[in-house]
Amino acid sequence: MSKNKNIQIETNKTLTKQELGNKIWEAANEMRGSLEITEYKNFLLELIFYKTISQRFEEWFLKYNGSIEDIQWLNDDYYEDENSIKSPYSKNEYEEIKESANKNLGYFIQHQYLYSSWMKDNARNFSASLLNRSINSFDSNLRGKSENLFENIFKTLSDELYKLSTNEAEQTKKLKKLIEIIKDIPVKKGQYDILGFVYEYLIGKFASSAGKKGGEFYTPHEISLLMAEIVAFHLKHKDNIKIYDPTSGSGSLLLNIGEVFQKFNKKKHSVTYYAQEINESTYKLTKMNLILHGVNVSEIHARNADTLKQDWPIDKINSTEPLRVDSVVSNPPYSLKWDTENAESDKRFRSYAVAPKAKADFAFLLHDLYHISPDGIVAIVLPHGVLFRGGNEKIIRERLIENAEIDSIIGLPSDIFYGTSISTIIVILKRKTNDEKNQILFVDASKLFVKEGNKNKLEISHIKKIADTVNNKIELKDFSRLVDVSEIRENDYNLNISRYLDNFKKEEKFDLYSTIYGNVSETELEEFNEFFTKFPDIKNQLLEPTEKQGYYLFKDPENIQETIFNSSSVQSYLTSYDTLGKRIYNLFKTNFTNWDLLKKLNKIELEKLIINFVFNQLEEISFLDKYDIFQILMNSSLVINNYLEYFEFNKFSDKTDEEILDFIKSTAQIIEKERIVSKKTKLKEAVIVKELESWDHEIIHPDMISSIFLAVKLKQRQEYEEQINQIVDEIESIVESISDEDKTDMYFDFKEKDDVWKISIQKIKKEAKKLKSEQIEDNSLESWILQIDELENNRKNINNLIKDLNQELILQTYNTFKTLTNEQVIEILISNWTNPIINDLKSKSKKIILDFVFRFENLHKKYEDVLENINSEIKENEANLATLLTELDANQSDSIAINKLIKILK
Repeated sequence: MSKNKNIQIETNKTLTKQELGNKIWEAANEMRGSLEITEYKNFLLELIFYKTISQRFEEWFLKYNGSIEDIQWLNDDYYEDENSIKSPYSKNEYEEIKESANKNLGYFIQHQYLYSSWMKDNARNFSASLLNRSINSFDSNLRGKSENLFENIFKTLSDELYKLSTNEAEQTKKLKKLIEIIKDIPVKKGQYDILGFVYEYLIGKFASSAGKKGGEFYTPHEISLLMAEIVAFHLKHKDNIKIYDPTSGSGSLLLNIGEVFQKFNKKKHSVTYYAQEINESTYKLTKMNLILHGVNVSEIHARNADTLKQDWPIDKINSTEPLRVDSVVSNPPYSLKWDTENAESDKRFRSYAVAPKAKADFAFLLHDLYHISPDGIVAIVLPHGVLFRGGNEKIIRERLIENAEIDSIIGLPSDIFYGTSISTIIVILKRKTNDEKNQILFVDASKLFVKEGNKNKLEISHIKKIADTVNNKIELKDFSRLVDVSEIRENDYNLNISRYLDNFKKEEKFDLYSTIYGNVSETELEEFNEFFTKFPDIKNQLLEPTEKQGYYLFKDPENIQETIFNSSSVQSYLTSYDTLGKRIYNLFKTNFTNWDLLKKLNKIELEKLIINFVFNQLEEISFLDKYDIFQILMNSSLVINNYLEYFEFNKFSDKTDEEILDFIKSTAQIIEKERIVSKKTKLKEAVIVKELESWDHEIIHPDMISSIFLAVKLKQRQEYEEQINQIVDEIESIVESISDEDKTDMYFDFKEKDDVWKISIQKIKKEAKKLKSEQIEDNSLESWILQIDELENNRKNINNLIKDLNQELILQTYNTFKTLTNEQVIEILISNWTNPIINDLKSKSKKIILDFVFRFENLHKKYEDVLENINSEIKENEANLATLLTELDANQSDSIAINKLIKILK
């Protein structure tokens, strides 16, 4: 007799960014209650912010002091009361620590007000009043510029706790729930990217749920990244840059430029950020987001004000002149009403014209342009209407065009922003030199998107294609075109993209001869010329010429797919994708042969490797856009980045190869079962045996090991599973052959819900026992019952074999895991990273051919119903109807009408 008991072995499994974001969002939904979503957001994000800066303060103190233990002495009480416990620091030394913290971090936090102190003993001593004292202490210790930067940054937590409850005990209870939600956010060294992800994830989620209200301050990450790729490319030659967003919202546009600029300039702290935002709450988000992403306090210049009403930033040296920056980026509110009083004399607008009171779009654009240096760049999101509206907007367009200040116009997909479905554009502006041609690049990216929920979204390949096109001024058919100013003048300064790019859906044309006779013309087959050139054997296999020159018939229209896929040239084409897959595997294998190379790998270097391979090393592949290959590889990079985060989180860079291998082997998640085995002894004690029931690992999964090292057993299991499927099909076939009269409750159960009889294996087995001793006729109901019983027994036996084999695989994969070498671990990782790429490429190759199959099938169907045949069929039907009418019995008046109808039909 035995009894099983499952035991879960504890592990230190880390959460991925997505898992962490989902967890916080689910908890957020549970907590919202009576709070408005934006109010809840403010509470949650201010606490996340406080936790982060608190953790960073502890990290700074560890570096400053060399030991974390002395942080307990960072408490004003020890230095204000002479009778208090003596600290190892003098009062002057304590003040020096404060000064150093403010200089390096921009703030100082006393020990008792650190987030870790709040959480001590499961937050037993945390309260609303402690939170209040923490914020007051934080504010009182700010110095210089930090006072302005951190002003009101914890306003929700300090002034709006009454929204949680008017009762302090209830406030404390709800605050504890909030800090419980955020406690798992990792903010250790190297994890700021995770926190940044969570922060952006929350902003995006809140914006999505809040609709227009949320969308006002949130620019989708993909749009920010596109603008950043264009701006950073333009500024790549610079060592240090200043960037400015006059409608900064969450600050995501600025941050993305800073991040992408790091691809070209690896120097730390090379970007100075300027941000202005009219909404106080959103202005606070800008500051928090910049600080959360590790931007130094000295590099942040933020202002809460109306961008259009009062110009900013101003040059400190010459206070009457604007500060010129390297780039201005913005996504201002669309068609905003604004106060145009004194606008005509405003330096920003007077050289152009004043934007209409009801539409401030061009006012924002001119403000942006006013603040760039001679070699600077502007990227601004605007509604589509600015391209063609009249009045002062036309005057502004004309002057911008004649001044050669519009560089590019990018048409975006609709439904891409939260809160609005209107068509939007990105306008790129630069001050061109005299020797540059006055041309504008038009890009129609309106069809580059994938659906995500009810919104459209740019993929990474779309972003790269648009950015490459703009940065390199590439002209692509029906996608991008450089237009000379002379043509724009001819169009009366109308910049509507459709005037310069044919982006309308082409109407389908019909060949009159083909419509009548059902043949396909050479003209219509011209759209397949590239296909026939690549696969020269297919045209003759697929089509045959007719008596009419230049027209063809499909030889076997019912088997177009089979004909194409059986082609030797098509098979050769599909095989070429296997070769491509091997090249990609070798790319990873040669670049990541050991842990030293993997330790150096990061998100930026991985992307560079992929870009270099796809766009510099890879030859052109027919019908496959390189951007599609890039997308497949970048999809895989998201998975690889999770592994890189795992390496970073577990400090692989500080470990030797042996230590890494030992760490990996020590962090498997094991589930054991206890089996109690009876044993004959004098004391009659039971022996407990522990057996491995299952195991897993964050980066080395059992199926990864079995696919490489235990392929024979996997094949055996597959064969068993195929046998099971075959048995199920045989049973279903037998059941279908049984007449409805024989389907009784002797062998079947009636399912009222579905109104059908379902076979009962239990009843079958019971009756089969009786039938085995009897003489049974072939093809009788009883013979079928015996067959089902035998098949069911076979299925049971095979299932037992599968069960035993699965247990063998668990044990053997785990034993193999424990004996892995570093080389084998890396081989497993590379296989896991590249297998999805190889499978996606295979699927892509088949889809390419299937798309052609679909087009050929549609071409056949287009002329399948020949006009002559349709006319003959109509006449036949009319004749049949006339015959039927003659057989009708009717009264005199009806008979007259029927006879008239018969004459018409004949």
